[in-house]
Amino acid sequence: MANKPFRILTAQGIGDSVWCLTKAQDIARKHGHDSVEILIGGWNRNELECRALPLLRRFDFVSSARYLQIPQVPGSKGPLLLPGDPTDDKGRYRYIPDGKPPFYLRDEVDFVAIPNRDLENGVRLEDWLPEYEIDWDVCGEDRLKGCYEAGNRRRGFDCGLKGHPLNHKWPYVVFFMGAECNNLETSRAGHNRGALWSATEWEILGRNVIKHLEAKVVVVGAGYDASYYEKHVLPLIDPEDADSWINAIAEFSILETLEICSQAKAVVSYQSGIGIMSHYLNVPTAIWWRPEGDSIVEGGNLTFDERMASAWMYPGDTKSLPMVYGRESVEDIIKWMEPHL
Repeated sequence: MANKPFRILTAQGIGDSVWCLTKAQDIARKHGHDSVEILIGGWNRNELECRALPLLRRFDFVSSARYLQIPQVPGSKGPLLLPGDPTDDKGRYRYIPDGKPPFYLRDEVDFVAIPNRDLENGVRLEDWLPEYEIDWDVCGEDRLKGCYEAGNRRRGFDCGLKGHPLNHKWPYVVFFMGAECNNLETSRAGHNRGALWSATEWEILGRNVIKHLEAKVVVVGAGYDASYYEKHVLPLIDPEDADSWINAIAEFSILETLEICSQAKAVVSYQSGIGIMSHYLNVPTAIWWRPEGDSIVEGGNLTFDERMASAWMYPGDTKSLPMVYGRESVEDIIKWMEPHL
């Protein structure tokens, strides 16, 4: 095996890059390498584009993870998209092909691995690049360096929260609502564009968690997720329930946020890496996707096969709940959640 890490380029999201990691180690091995360097491709080096890096650096076979500034190829609408229209006639993104990198990346990249293309067409994760073996236990207790603490009730990150109020013994459910720009009736982009699931429904769901299931609600997210909760959900909360809603948005790093999720009774999530990682940490997770044919962007044609909602989940999983906006109700989610509380 070569000592030099095999440089694999993938998409920048937390969920996107962890999907890649399920096969990255076998890809490297079959190219003669025993370790991997993960490259996150983007055009703008900012908090959003770099959000996955602290997590990726924790995996045992990842020697390093870094941001790669992608050259802006004429006609391309995204750093990992082919020049021309960003989507095909089905409304799927036109990603650069997996395997050998394009000529303008060959000095920096050994292999391109973007599972999103197949997942967005409803292909299961294990069938993406089928010549490589999938590792469904990539987030296992012995795989994430320094993240796990022996004796936890379930898999959990050890990020120093032992003295924080969130470490109390009362049961809680995590809500990840996403950003304001993705959740309003006036939103121009996002899986919940048009408010298919409303702020009122979040409040009703939380009220049921508190009163019917006798648990608390912990709301998580980054700083850019704060305004949706604070402006649209918080004003709806009954003052009697206020102490049972814990606002943890922007209070913790992504690793600390995943520790919080790992010890929750359940997670309810906007389509995101937080929900995807919660599932891989064996936490019962309900996560939304947009109905196929209803474009994720206003005035455009961006839509995914609805089978994507579960194509990345553990085979045969019955604990988590893949959802499509406009179909599952508050009652459906509470019924799903009851056995886990």
